[in-house]
Amino acid sequence: MGTSGVFTTVLISDPTTGSVYSDKTGSKDDFGKDLPLQTDSICSSLKENKCTFLQGDVPTLSKASRPLTKSWLKNLKKGDKVDALDYTNNWFTAEITKISGGPKYKIHFDDWESKWDEEMLWNSGRLAKHKTHAKGGRLIGGILGQKIIVDELPETEYDPLPKKKTQFALGGQTNLVSQIQSALTNLLSQAQGEAGSDVQVTTQQKQKKQPKKKKFKDPKMEEFLNSLQIGQQIDGLDGYGMWFTGRVVKINGDKAYIKFDDWEDKWSEWIDRFSGRITRYKTIAKGGQHSGGVKHPRLQLFKPK
Repeated sequence: MGTSGVFTTVLISDPTTGSVYSDKTGSKDDFGKDLPLQTDSICSSLKENKCTFLQGDVPTLSKASRPLTKSWLKNLKKGDKVDALDYTNNWFTAEITKISGGPKYKIHFDDWESKWDEEMLWNSGRLAKHKTHAKGGRLIGGILGQKIIVDELPETEYDPLPKKKTQFALGGQTNLVSQIQSALTNLLSQAQGEAGSDVQVTTQQKQKKQPKKKKFKDPKMEEFLNSLQIGQQIDGLDGYGMWFTGRVVKINGDKAYIKFDDWEDKWSEWIDRFSGRITRYKTIAKGGQHSGGVKHPRLQLFKPK
């Protein structure tokens, strides 16, 4: 910076007490005023391209992170690092490799083969700033999450957040109507009883519809899942979207405790037998941890309604 710039005295305060260090040093600032005692080579005066270093404690300052904005999402460039949500709802760090109209971004997930690259629209809710949702790529492991509601993001970092859309609370309305109907019925019953009427007023309550039992696409898969036994070998989908061979260790109702082959016990987990994360042995997976796993979505077991 040139010598014609205007500079002022920097006063350093104690972050604990708030008091300002005011001991004079005998040095002057650019306006001829006394400078306070400071430490750690804090520059408070620039004159003739020379900096006078004084002594004093300086509070640590950190840069506030900027919010995710629609403008940021629309203006990503090739090579930019981002966080991306894969189809198994796990966040990984990733890189923009291609941009097309929309804009639509082609995403390469860190440490994954290129065959797992995906295209995502800017407003898909599956993109975020680098390492705000993910810790790393495949080697670190994904972070289970969900899509971002892009409509609730500001246009730029200087704009206020849009108001969140509120849903009409039908549940409260329905409950209030039921209470009113019940009160009116009671009043009518009392009036008829006082008049000696033999007519009894009854209210018909709607019976809750029993949910229809879901129908399996494959009867053999239904039979397999219903007959799981302790010690049985299976293929299982872990929490990071990878299929490995494993074994049923425990069973509790509709849940099975799965030990994945070659993995430590801490990676074992309870899995709902009808979640689409359990199937016949080696129909998807090639083996345990040493096989590297097979990336494949969870199975769709049931017929659409």
